[in-house]
Amino acid sequence: RGKPVIGLTKEDFEIYEDGVLQEIKYLSSDPVPLSVVIAVDQSGSLKEFFKDVKKAGWLALNALPPSDEIAIVGFDNEVRISTNFTTNRQEIDAVLRKMLNTGGGTNITIALRHSIEELKKTGGLRRKVILFISDNYHSVSNVEHLNRVPFSEKDKIGESVIRNEIIVYNIKLGAALSNTDPASADSGEELIRSLV
Repeated sequence: RGKPVIGLTKEDFEIYEDGVLQEIKYLSSDPVPLSVVIAVDQSGSLKEFFKDVKKAGWLALNALPPSDEIAIVGFDNEVRISTNFTTNRQEIDAVLRKMLNTGGGTNITIALRHSIEELKKTGGLRRKVILFISDNYHSVSNVEHLNRVPFSEKDKIGESVIRNEIIVYNIKLGAALSNTDPASADSGEELIRSLV
């Protein structure tokens, strides 16, 4: 009733695939450390909200256990900041403090691709996570039809997330929160929603 059940073993579960009972070889409730990319949108569309963007980064940083390693990817229409993974919270805090709003466009696809590539470099038994802090407004061109994320690109990113077992979380901030325009799907919103 709303509380986790503890003390379960593999004998407490049955898993079926195509109607055939499968053997559970391993089950653990031990916490698994994470490799987390905090992807921070530095674009002009978030200029008024950039304090909130940085605050979201700090809240995430402070919520993660010390064993989790973190990297920062800052982006606008290109990747502006890319740190190595570290468990040193002071290093990550310093990067967030120095981070500025660049005023550029927003290329969501390049930020996601870069974040995925960084996570592919991590090893061990860590779970891979992207925390994507953005208004999800994809704007890499002044020509409206070029602001759309091509379907082939959405598919490639989605396949890469699945293949590399990456979990994507999204903190959406900015004026786009009140945007109910169906065309927002063209802005990257549809891509982000398909990943989380």
